Amino acid sequence: MRFTSFALVAVALFLAGCQPGKPAAGPPVVARWRFHGLAWLATQTNAPQLHDVLNIPEIAAVKPRGLSNVAEQLVVRLTSATNLALAAQLQPLVQAVLRNESAGEVTAEGWSLALQLPAAETAAVQASVLALPRSTGPGGAAPVTQVTNGWLLAGSTAAWLGRAAQLPALPADGLLDGEFDLPVIGRLDPRHWPRARIHLMTTNGLVRTLAQLSFTAAPLGELPAWKVPDDYMRDPIIRFTAARGLEPLLHDNEWFRVLGGGTAPDQISSWSQPDVSVRTWFAAPVEDGMARIAKIQEGLKGRVSTNAPKSDYNGVLIVNSNKSAVAVYNSKGVKGLLPSIGVVRQGTQDYLLTSMIHPASGTNRVPSELLAELTNPTVVYYDWEITAAAVPNWNVLFQYNNLSRGLRANALLPRAHYWMLAAAPKLGNSVTSIRRVTPTEFELTRNSGSGLTALELVLLTRWMDGPTEIIRGAPLPGLPRGPR
Repeated sequence: MRFTSFALVAVALFLAGCQPGKPAAGPPVVARWRFHGLAWLATQTNAPQLHDVLNIPEIAAVKPRGLSNVAEQLVVRLTSATNLALAAQLQPLVQAVLRNESAGEVTAEGWSLALQLPAAETAAVQASVLALPRSTGPGGAAPVTQVTNGWLLAGSTAAWLGRAAQLPALPADGLLDGEFDLPVIGRLDPRHWPRARIHLMTTNGLVRTLAQLSFTAAPLGELPAWKVPDDYMRDPIIRFTAARGLEPLLHDNEWFRVLGGGTAPDQISSWSQPDVSVRTWFAAPVEDGMARIAKIQEGLKGRVSTNAPKSDYNGVLIVNSNKSAVAVYNSKGVKGLLPSIGVVRQGTQDYLLTSMIHPASGTNRVPSELLAELTNPTVVYYDWEITAAAVPNWNVLFQYNNLSRGLRANALLPRAHYWMLAAAPKLGNSVTSIRRVTPTEFELTRNSGSGLTALELVLLTRWMDGPTEIIRGAPLPGLPRGPR
């Protein structure tokens, strides 16, 4: 689901942010936040996994690239254009907000910021703040700053400067409180992206994430009964994910219609096994599964061929003898892998089941406790993983995707990639659940080692290492038109 893209939310957290509670009077909040800062988080041992991933040597090489990327994104948000000179001027501010304790508020009418700073950094950060665009009000006033008691206060105007000292403090266990209007921040479709109120705290040695997600219109349809092909799931597994009510979100996506044999699925489940990084399956319940294989084959023609354009996939389509599965043989990919979509039946229910490789043999079914969360009638999304094992799984799938499109597996500056690979073994289990409260209101809960899942870590590091034209040029993406 779109609101599971927490890696994108994580980027937004540092561009703007809030304290959950009653909305402030005045113009709607685009972002409001209070954040302890990464430097403080790196010293805390009450969340040992987070502490470890913020202190491994590989993170040192990530920081310069990360700061420049966030600064360029901030410029795009502020000016709708690329301005490398302005991005360079804003880097001291971006670095300070990421490293140090800060609070801020952004609306359509103005902004305020409170930032704790060492004295040696104050002048550079103050100059960086003054480089921000002038306000759009009468006279186009420049930002206003004030230094007091180790804090830099700033505002888009003198009136907003006064608000900076009144921003709320974090609770004792809090890491970050934030409120973010994601459609405005990311220039995203408000029908499918929410206003998010987020609270990160430490509890029992883990990072606990609580979020309220508010949409302008119901993003999901009626919630179908859960249908998971658990007869085909065998222990041990390292990851399990299920989501339902998806058809309205996926309806307009061409690739989901192709891979669904004409209609986008209404629910999807997925799981992975250990030892081989591509032992991953995705399943969707369908009617008339066998009839869909021919449609899937027809839909893939022109998108998969040995002469495919750069945006499509290189390979040869293969259909098995009883036409119950279609696969892609890709001579330029990894030998031994045969991505396929087939039909399996559990009871009277057909499922489209995708795979990359044969499952590991075994007779042990997955524990019933793993599926117990799906008995909650309000749950629309559930994800459990062993993050250390799931990171290589997702990483290899993305690399294979690039190879099969004729791209380099890592056409990147792999600094964040190396940090991710070094950080992953330090992470334990992550559990995420999203519950529907009303058709437009959802609640997310997560317990994890770092605040991010394996998929989100892979997406975040690919963005951090990504080509600059991707980093600086486009708004945060909505649901993609096809696999990337």
